[in-house]
Amino acid sequence: MADDRDPAADRAGPFLRFCARAGCVSIGAVYALIGIWAQLALLRLARPAADEERILQRLREFPAGTAMVVAICLGVFGYMAWRLYEAARDPYGLDTGPAGLFDRATTVLGAFTYGFIAVSALKVLAGHGGHGEQGQRDLVARVFQWPGGRWLVGAIGVAIVLVGCYQFIYAAGGNHRIRIRMDRLAPLVRHLVDALAWAGFAARGVILWVLGGCLARAAWASDPSKVRDTDSAFDFLGSLNHKAFAAVAIGTIAYGAYLWINAACYRFGRD
Repeated sequence: MADDRDPAADRAGPFLRFCARAGCVSIGAVYALIGIWAQLALLRLARPAADEERILQRLREFPAGTAMVVAICLGVFGYMAWRLYEAARDPYGLDTGPAGLFDRATTVLGAFTYGFIAVSALKVLAGHGGHGEQGQRDLVARVFQWPGGRWLVGAIGVAIVLVGCYQFIYAAGGNHRIRIRMDRLAPLVRHLVDALAWAGFAARGVILWVLGGCLARAAWASDPSKVRDTDSAFDFLGSLNHKAFAAVAIGTIAYGAYLWINAACYRFGRD
């Protein structure tokens, strides 16, 4: 019987495969905790802390919390390594035309986007966590002092909004299935994966719209205080409609669950 496994996937080796799975577990845990904490805050059962840095700060306060934060940090760095490998070696045999190049470019962008979680973990481990929003505002204020700094911040804000739009396109096009061995799942589980992905990517898209819009607004007004973090994005949604807040929080939990299924059933190539 012919071996139809993808050579590029084989060359990744067991270490990179472990990195991919561990990263999905780590990132999924962060997203699930953000969504759960947001719901608890909505019900006034917990203090607001629905952003990456403050969630990791709270996690560190639990028994063995430091070890868990370290594990998450290493898992995210491992996942970044796998995604960069994906972009460089194309184990899925994507189109080499514009569409394939675009997908590989978004893979690189996504890798560095997840890196924000790793940076937040490092700050928490160094004892400087829990002030993510103020840190972002301070950084934007410094960038405003650069030549063309406002334009740069505004462009990044617009780019984040566009990435948010891409979340909907990505899930609607079924691209969320590429990295999961759907053929090995029962039909009911396949439907569950689709539902979790649609809810999760939609929630990510909405959050990115708010974050990018606030960043662009800060650039337009030359006012760093308008910069928001994920927790403030939830607050903004809550000010519009509590149902919207709850829907995005549930979607964030769904995205975490989707990543956990991804970890269990990762498809490392065209095999």
